[in-house]
Amino acid sequence: MIDFSLIKTIPADKSHYEFIYRLKKLVYLDYIKRIWSWDEDEQREFYAQEWQKLKPGVILYNKRPIGTICVWNDNESIHIERFYILPEYQNKGIGSHLIKNILDKADKEGLTARLHVLKINPAISLYQRLGYQVTGEDEILYRMERKPESKSKNALKYQAVIFDLFGTLVDIYTHDDYYGTLETMTSVLKAPYDEFMKLWFDTAERRVTGIFRTLEENLRYICRELNITVTEIQLTRASRIRRDYVIKTLIPREGTIEVLAHLKSGGYKIGLVSNCSSEPPVIWPDTPFANLFDVTIFSSTAGVQKPDPRIYRMATDALGVEPEDCLYIGDGDSSELTGAAGVGLHPVLIKAPLESNAVPMRTSKKIDDFPCPCISSLKEVLNLVK
Repeated sequence: MIDFSLIKTIPADKSHYEFIYRLKKLVYLDYIKRIWSWDEDEQREFYAQEWQKLKPGVILYNKRPIGTICVWNDNESIHIERFYILPEYQNKGIGSHLIKNILDKADKEGLTARLHVLKINPAISLYQRLGYQVTGEDEILYRMERKPESKSKNALKYQAVIFDLFGTLVDIYTHDDYYGTLETMTSVLKAPYDEFMKLWFDTAERRVTGIFRTLEENLRYICRELNITVTEIQLTRASRIRRDYVIKTLIPREGTIEVLAHLKSGGYKIGLVSNCSSEPPVIWPDTPFANLFDVTIFSSTAGVQKPDPRIYRMATDALGVEPEDCLYIGDGDSSELTGAAGVGLHPVLIKAPLESNAVPMRTSKKIDDFPCPCISSLKEVLNLVK
């Protein structure tokens, strides 16, 4: 699963020169051979001219170069050229993500988006899905453009809604179920309960910030600290008990999917920022939420947790929106509302009545008291965005 918060485009420098040429050759060689022929010397010379003229950008994923793109503006248009991505990163939504952000900028500035594409390039279907239309052609290329979306469509009070996960989209962990799950895990590991629980909570931050990349790593560390010898079978069984518990908690609250679908159809971008351990990001693709979110930021993969301002900015950057154009909906744990407001988001507290029926497991002893609107159901979000 791609973490879109790890995607970044930077200006290319001399150190990227050879990477971009080899990438172009890797991606375009077959196309060029089918139309003309590939002459290495000619292509090198042509590339050297391109380098000086187009000033390419380098697409990074987790700081590693995975592609290149040239984007430039004139008075009327925004142009995309020389857009190549390494084959192993294709068909993962990265191209769509980057182009959508460019088109959002075009819409805000009232610019027509233009590009040229080889007729034999299957990327044509991607561009068409994103609203491009063929406006001209020659024997080899299509000229495509997309007009800026109407002002009425873009005149939204907010451009995006970012949600917390536990206690917001799904019920928060409850004390009895949470402790009961850990007790079963200690039984499988044959670990002393009190000592295990102390180390479990002592290592919470390392779980949530991804220092322990997997649950097994965390359990192995705890058992080592307790001088307990455990088998891989025990670790697997204990981890499965915890994962099964997390799976049961990732059930949408009543009406949640309908609210998300309504926001999506209304043109709003939807993001997630969650403080969590390693299990939810792995389980997420199999939940009903997966296809409704444009961006998901899990602390265990991002390496930072709320209320660190960086985690909110990861979401807004990946969504291609300014913080001031976003609502943030959360249950107030971990000072998340104060953190959201600190970077410019508009926080909203959700208090679900059903939580009064059980003792919730919260990171903070006190709910964030940042002064902001308060709702009791996600359906009320639809009124807030009007």
